[in-house]
Amino acid sequence: MLNYLCKHCHQSMAYIDYNRSPYCSQNPCQRARVQAEILEHKTKVNQVIQQSVELFRHSQQPTENDENHPSTPINAILPYNDKALVELPEDRKEAFIAHLRRVYQSVCEQKPNAEATYVAELKPADDELTSTMLGKACGTCKGACCGLGETHAFQDYWSLRRYVSAFEKMPTEKTVINDYRKYLPSHSYQAACVFQGEMGCALPSDMRATTCRNYKCDGLINYENTLRDAGTNLTHAAGTRGRTVLHISVFDETSTQIIPIAKPALS
Repeated sequence: MLNYLCKHCHQSMAYIDYNRSPYCSQNPCQRARVQAEILEHKTKVNQVIQQSVELFRHSQQPTENDENHPSTPINAILPYNDKALVELPEDRKEAFIAHLRRVYQSVCEQKPNAEATYVAELKPADDELTSTMLGKACGTCKGACCGLGETHAFQDYWSLRRYVSAFEKMPTEKTVINDYRKYLPSHSYQAACVFQGEMGCALPSDMRATTCRNYKCDGLINYENTLRDAGTNLTHAAGTRGRTVLHISVFDETSTQIIPIAKPALS
């Protein structure tokens, strides 16, 4: 009779449980299962990236730029926004404006808790090169996390107060509303942030919410940490949804190229 052992603690398991998952129900074993799945996913995505880039380069004429790049670029695994780009409805625009009016009123009355507060403190800006590289990585992702901005765009007391503090005196509500309204794009991603357009966030950086200016997803943080010690800026980035690779780009600080995905992709 076969003896089924947990892949982590090596304790015996019933066949029906092992067939469901080769890890038993103990907490350390379940953590090991998750870690193994993450590693497997990363390995498969890296294989898709490598295969896709190699096939693409074999189909192209070699350039001097190829020779100047190292043979081991950075791989970045990121989420991906695959929502449809649609005309931004008037009701969503007006929902944002109504939210902004409430936030403006809370700033005027100095009531930071009158509306939801997302993030109060603005982190120091990245250096120019890091900002460029992270921006290109976010371009690969196309704003998977930005969709959470919905019709509030994470605008809160601290974000708007920071923006209006740049004026010599407190601007009127009409001025602030018009400042933001003019950046609402004609098209944005369905059920995403109202400012999330085809070319990314339609707002200038100084008008974006503190949350938006601070936030980095796990994939972006991992990429930034790798970038810091890599000795190269050449990046092969994959935008993924679940276990599927949906988008691949190759970029450095000066150029970006979209790469066709080699088949079969992850499933």
